[in-house]
Amino acid sequence: MRLIIGGIPWYLLVCLHGSYVAADTASLRQKLAALRIDAVFPQDPDYEKVSAAYNKRFTYKPAAIVFPHNATEVANAVKVGVAEKIPVSPRSGGHSYAAYGLAGKNGALVIDLERLKHISVDKASGQALIGAGSRLGDIALGLNDHGGRAIPHGTCPYVGLGGHAAFGGYGFSSRMWGLTLDQITEHEIVLANGTIVTSSATVNPDLFWALRGAGSSFGIMTAMRFRTQPAPSQATNFVYEWTLDVGEFSNALIQLQIFCMSELPAQLGLESNLGKGEGGSGKLYLDLTGVWYGAENVLANVIRPFLSQMPTPAKKSVKTTSWIASLKGTADGQPLSTSGMLPETYSILIAGVNIENCLGLCSLTTPQSTPMSNSSILAFSKYLANQGHKSNTDWFVQFELYGGKNSAVTAVGEDETAFAQRSILFTIQFYASSKNASLPYPAEGFTLLDNMVDIIVNNNPSGWSYGAYANYVDDRLSSSQWKSQYYKKHYQRLTQIKRAYDPRNVFLSLKVSRSEYYSVYLCTTTIELNKASLKFIRTFELTLKLAIEQIRTLLSIWTRVSVGARGPGRFSPHQLPSAAPGTAWWIPAVLKAGSGTTGTAGGYRATCTGRGKLNTSPSLCLWGRAAHSDTRRSRGIDLPDESPGGDRVNP
Repeated sequence: MRLIIGGIPWYLLVCLHGSYVAADTASLRQKLAALRIDAVFPQDPDYEKVSAAYNKRFTYKPAAIVFPHNATEVANAVKVGVAEKIPVSPRSGGHSYAAYGLAGKNGALVIDLERLKHISVDKASGQALIGAGSRLGDIALGLNDHGGRAIPHGTCPYVGLGGHAAFGGYGFSSRMWGLTLDQITEHEIVLANGTIVTSSATVNPDLFWALRGAGSSFGIMTAMRFRTQPAPSQATNFVYEWTLDVGEFSNALIQLQIFCMSELPAQLGLESNLGKGEGGSGKLYLDLTGVWYGAENVLANVIRPFLSQMPTPAKKSVKTTSWIASLKGTADGQPLSTSGMLPETYSILIAGVNIENCLGLCSLTTPQSTPMSNSSILAFSKYLANQGHKSNTDWFVQFELYGGKNSAVTAVGEDETAFAQRSILFTIQFYASSKNASLPYPAEGFTLLDNMVDIIVNNNPSGWSYGAYANYVDDRLSSSQWKSQYYKKHYQRLTQIKRAYDPRNVFLSLKVSRSEYYSVYLCTTTIELNKASLKFIRTFELTLKLAIEQIRTLLSIWTRVSVGARGPGRFSPHQLPSAAPGTAWWIPAVLKAGSGTTGTAGGYRATCTGRGKLNTSPSLCLWGRAAHSDTRRSRGIDLPDESPGGDRVNP
């Protein structure tokens, strides 16, 4: 929205009930065009297609999406975003379950890295330089073409490297080689000030540490250098499937955990998928799926201890093939090349559930030192057999084996990288999609997911050291939950590094909980009110350079209030609004002349350092309505209250 007052333009950024009107789009378009950076804006024909989130629960509207060809163009785009005071968010593959590639909010400048997909391999060292916009399937093919090289990574071909390697990167070869991020020897990254730097064990080592586990909070990674491995000469894919009653099912999970804690060779990668079973209520599906990278005739002896505790499988498949054919098999037969393909064109079946893109998801990592109790497994099994069968959603649960003896994942020290989930046995992914991927997403889907997690956690000892996996991001976690579950003891160190490299919080590709703050956005002015101390903690610069006479003629403008942890309702001039976390309120406010003046509402003080003040006199009619924006969960890095940097910290 553009207002002209006394011949002077005012630019407002307006977010109301999910709608977005960009401030001064012409200026943004002009600057990007001058730099010859390809961009798509809300008015352009391709906007709806390129701004669509993978998960249809989210419909964020970026101010623009740019498509740079190289790191220099990425840097220039970042500078434009900073100059225009627009949040900047990188997007690698666009596969984020919570649409954090779109910043997890309206109005961001999205920097799409899809054109940064170069792959080269140094023959002498075997190290590969890979663009952050490359997708996993193309990486596998490209490295294989360069002398039969490989790195560990996930099974979905269309997932982008940037986010995958920033927060982990698990695949069936991870127990043998480690996570994707464990192979990185160097990053090329664009910082918040638009400079292009590298990070490695010897150059910017603090940044190198942080990027391997919390990557997008510190800049935009444009390329990464990897150690590569010779691709295995053969691989054996296997799947064993059962339909079980609740007693058999719980025993199977108990035996699976015992098996996974035994002396399993590093060449074994496996997972177990759970879901509704055929044959009526109470029946549950369980499989043992994986890849063996050793000699084919050894596999039977390796998995016999588990199979000997199980009924005869209803189905089984064991197939020895090449490395590339094995990857295609674990992708449910989908092509590895993603040229011309979009994520929604892929169809992958897990536990009888076709992966859809209207979904809810959460995760749980279980400690290797204190495995799940038998009572928690039994309670979990009963819940799936009863409430799980009744749920009108398509769901599955996936147990991924990270640990066990001889695992390369757990061999890495807890403090060697920012990835905090080292001493774990399983990462468990809980997934529920609406029927036919239809909107709106049902509330019972969230209830189902939350109860699955709670039943496991609550039936284990108090203080059980569980966590969560940031690449299976849950947008509903509270501030304390995502800090402790994703980052654990690393969180404080990450905030210090964040302050050093992005003190003004330029990168906003992930939402951060605001439950501890009230944020008032007044045009380009931001006031931070600390709920605990009830005082103003951040002064702001008022950029509207109007004459005193023109200010006095301004009767009112709209101001957005993002509320912390209170309940909804109307409010008077002497009360800040009471609303659920993340609720957006709109109030009319009057600017008056005067620098250093103070306004008070309900005991909350705000001091203006520019030429103006927030008028909170009783004559104002303050009112608002909720915009229903849930900001409770995040995987970004948040600065402590005393931070000099800015009002948000995320990617």
